[in-house]
Parts: sequence; structure tokens; C-alpha cells
Amino acid sequence: MFTKQTLLELCASVGADFTEVRIVESFNAAIQIQDGKALKLSSSNSIGAGIRVLKDGSWGFVSCENILNKDSLYSAIKNALALAVSSDRKWTEKREIAKVEPIQAIISSKVKIDPRNVPFKTKMEKLSQLEASARKYSPSVVNTVLNYGDSYIKETISNSSGTYIQQEKILTRASLTVTAYKDGVRQSSHKSAAGVKGFEIIEELTPENFSHKVASKTVELLAAENPPSGRFPVILAPSMVGLFTHEAVGHNAEADAVKSSSSIFEGKIGSQIASSVVSMVDDPTFENAYGSYVYDSEGTKAKKTIIIENGVLKNFINNLETARFFNVSPTGNARADGYSSSPIVRMSNTYMLPGKSSFDDILAGTKKGIFVEDVGFGGYVFPERGQFMFNANSSYLIENGKKTKLLKNVSLTGLTLETLLNVEQVSKEFSLSGEGGTCGKSGQGAPVDDGGPYIKVKEMLVGGR
Repeated sequence: MFTKQTLLELCASVGADFTEVRIVESFNAAIQIQDGKALKLSSSNSIGAGIRVLKDGSWGFVSCENILNKDSLYSAIKNALALAVSSDRKWTEKREIAKVEPIQAIISSKVKIDPRNVPFKTKMEKLSQLEASARKYSPSVVNTVLNYGDSYIKETISNSSGTYIQQEKILTRASLTVTAYKDGVRQSSHKSAAGVKGFEIIEELTPENFSHKVASKTVELLAAENPPSGRFPVILAPSMVGLFTHEAVGHNAEADAVKSSSSIFEGKIGSQIASSVVSMVDDPTFENAYGSYVYDSEGTKAKKTIIIENGVLKNFINNLETARFFNVSPTGNARADGYSSSPIVRMSNTYMLPGKSSFDDILAGTKKGIFVEDVGFGGYVFPERGQFMFNANSSYLIENGKKTKLLKNVSLTGLTLETLLNVEQVSKEFSLSGEGGTCGKSGQGAPVDDGGPYIKVKEMLVGGR
């Protein structure tokens, strides 16, 4: 549509401090099956451009869609410049960005089965089989909902620094929620599979490794006991560690939150904020994970960023603007939700690194406590206050080093920094969830993933009904 030379010339055409043109083309498909019925089959495609201009310390942003040519882009750049120039700088701080070397690259998507080449009929047959297997698993199953989505995204980034990047990405995800009811008790469970992959990720799902796992756990929970209330030693499985790492820790490590004094990590770089066995990273380079990418939406190369190392807060995650503010290098964490949004600081795949203990040893060394196995529904987190409450889907009572009674509807409440300091052991076993999800921030959604090892927390407040 546009040559590299044309876009670079447009970016240099208005004499601003920095000009960025980001063109995004996308194709999306979605299917929803509930209780054996197809409730949603849709596909959509879009193309548009987001233009940012920085002039004398102020930003201007304009987006345009569908009809894109040299004249329309030039007009949008002029409009963005006008917005930047007309902003009232008396009430805003002067914005600057880090100086980076220009990059020129073309990245193609690499998947085994491009979902765009798979007919809807074929997708429906496979997904219907998975949904039906869960629905027919037990007479106690009263509701099944399977959601599927795939996206092809082509992002072209050019700016006045000389950067020109064209990158493609394919995302595929399926999620299944099963609800069971018996004798006045209702329970639900869910499971997802997601990644920067094609339809092969769905072909790998079977009733045994996907549908039956969700259904069997749901039915099993009907007979589970309510948890005890109080403060107990708690062992968290990788999925719960991932949730904690993303929600309670990761959002506090986003540099724009630190910059606006909305983070409990403000002023703590170099400080011991966690137990010495705790190390955490944000890693968009994790192979095929749902939050992975090669370059961020500002054209910065993605890299693994150490947030916490041996308990010490080492880094925040940054975009070009926050990197300049904190006088550090950008980390490649500027992400934009489509062409109509401006890039902001976002996580990618955030996880805790494995340790030296084994899960069996951690369990055996716990006389009485709670083992939290799966992420549940609901909960809340106030990153800026350092408070959280997470619900677990299934848990077990630990007695004399062994898992005993199955527990349902467990909630964990705590303070982020207190919990980090109370981590006693971290397992060698590690897994990224592979379930993916969409993280919301400032009205934008971004695909992310999380995970970690098993960890033992000295004490957490446990509750439930």
C-alpha cells in the first residue's frame, strides 16, 4: 500500500520533534457455542492508521480508517501537529522521548495452520466436538460455553527517527466454561488454550486433555468442602502465581504508574521488596506465548526485563517517554490496541522465575495449610494501594504434608509487599499458563500471559463461603 520511502518521507514532512505513523490491518473471527447451539459466528476486517506528533513537549494524536493514501495520511499528520501545538502547556508537563537508533525490519507470521485458511465449517466441527464432550460428561453438567477467536494483525510502524518495521502476528484462543448443579449446589470451572499460533493449537485439543478436564473438575467440586477461615501457610500453583505476578506486581512495575505516583514501587528501585528467593520478569520473547511479540508498537525490540531479582526491585517496564523520564533504556513495552489508540506502557508475559525446591518437598514440609490449585472467578486488586483479593476455583487442605480434602470457593486476601516478603520456597517446576487473556488498561486491551513455579507463602488470609 505504502512504500517504506513514502512513509519515512511523510514522517519527516512537518518538522516536528517526533512523528510516528502506525498502520494496522486486522482480520478477526469469533465463534461461541453454548449448550450445543452456535450463538455467534462472526468475522471482521479493518485497516487504519494512528498518527502521533510530538512538538515542543506536547503530543497530538489522530487516527483515520479505511481510505488511506498519501494525501489522507499527510492531512492526519498536520491535524496531529495542530493538536500538539494548540495544547495548553501551562497545565501539562513537557513530554520528551528517549533517543533510540532507527530499526528497519520485516517480520512475517510463522504458524503451522493459518486460521484464515480454515473454513468456518471445519472450525465449527472441531469446536462442537469439544463443547459436546464437556456437555455430555455428566448429568450434573447444566451449562457449557465455548468461546473461540483468531486474529491476524499486520502492523507497519514508521517514524521520523528513521524506523520502519512491518510485522505480522496471528493469535488463536479457545476457552471453555462448564457449570454443574446437584442437590442445590452449583459450581463452575474454566480452561483456555491460547498463543501466538495458528489453528494447530485447537487441533491439539481433545476431549480428554481439554473438555473432560474442565467437566470432571466441575463435577468434583460439587462435593467439595468450604474452606476454613483464618491465616494459614499457602502453596500457590503456577496459575495462581501468574495471576498474582501480573495483577499485584506487574501493574505496579509499569513505569507510567510509577511516574504518576500510582504505584507502591515508587522510589524503591534497588530496595529489597521481596524474599530473596523471588525473581520476576516481563518477557515478550517467550516463544509462542499469547503476550509475545518481536517489536512493540513504537518499534522498540522486545526483550526480557528483570523486574525483581533475588528480592530486589531492579527495573520498571517502559515506553519511549517513561524511559526518557527515568533516564533508562526503553524495554519494548509500548503497546497499542489497534490503530485508534496511542501506545502506552503494557505488560506482555509476566512470570516468576523457578527456584531450587521441588514441589514434593514443599508439600511434604507443610504440616497444615492450603494448596491453591486453580484460578477462580472474580476478585479484585488495587495495585496503587498494594491490596488484592483473589478467588480460587479448586484448592486442597494440607495435613501432615499431604493434600487431603478438596476445597471450593477459596479466597485469598493480602498486601502485595507483605506477601512478597513472606514467600519461603520456590519450586524448580515451572509453567507459563498457556491460557492467555486480555489485560485492560486505559480503555485498551492487550493480549498477555503469565505463570511461574509453585511457591509457598508463610501466611495468607484465607476465606470463602
